[in-house]
Amino acid sequence: MNRQMLHKGLLTALFLLPLQGHALDIDAQDYRRAPNGTNIFLLYGQYANRDAYYAGSDKVNNGELESQIGIGRFVHYSEIGGIKMAQQFLVPFGKLKASGDSAALGESSGVLGDIILANTFWLIDKPQDKYLGFTPFFSFPTGSYKDENALNIGENRFKTILQASYLQYWNERFGTDLTADVTFYGDNKDDVKGRIEQDMGYQLQADVFYNLNPKFTLSAGVSYMDAGDTTVQGIDHAASTQSKLWAGTTYNINQRSNVLMTVGRDIDVENTFKENFRFNFRYVYIF
Repeated sequence: MNRQMLHKGLLTALFLLPLQGHALDIDAQDYRRAPNGTNIFLLYGQYANRDAYYAGSDKVNNGELESQIGIGRFVHYSEIGGIKMAQQFLVPFGKLKASGDSAALGESSGVLGDIILANTFWLIDKPQDKYLGFTPFFSFPTGSYKDENALNIGENRFKTILQASYLQYWNERFGTDLTADVTFYGDNKDDVKGRIEQDMGYQLQADVFYNLNPKFTLSAGVSYMDAGDTTVQGIDHAASTQSKLWAGTTYNINQRSNVLMTVGRDIDVENTFKENFRFNFRYVYIF
């Protein structure tokens, strides 16, 4: 691969990075429903280090790329006409920084990401038995984006994500989540990089969880994502793909709040940077 082709591939992977960093992943029992009128505030902190870039399945770059992403999320549970739902508002922010062989890509820090509006609808709601929920997410191009920058928190385009998740409790302690989503992208009309178009992407997720006691829950999961083929300035680029695993624990501080911590890494990637380490933190407050 020549240097020019590698550089274009890197820019395409970087453009897709905000998608991989947030908005699609769920945590264990995320689709468990709270009573009508409940409000929940969630604060996420996500750190990831990527230590290599892959073109196809071949490692071609040892440069590092770090991301530090925060997300503030508000959820309100309600019921209208017998339809159980949860309105949501998400505000991401954070920092991207390249180093090593990728240092020339620079950084993007302390800036607002693309705001997301969502609403979950429950098709099945049987507490302590099973849930089936469906959520459309709508992402708006409010995030910081500069045409001339290689690294951006925002994507400079509209995006719609349709997600469905099935949560099953097998007994009082053990359960599973199965989740799938598809993503539809608007075009990014970048004046410098050229028009960026992207085919539909999708992700599949599965996790298991075990309630040790009323305070602690253990969980682990795997996922596979295909971000969709991309066209930049009329040139087609194969989709970025990512297979990853994670494990973590939830601690219930009291009846109104808990914290979740997970660690993970990529198993296999194509046409993107590979994560060698990820740490996620989530704080929940119910009111």
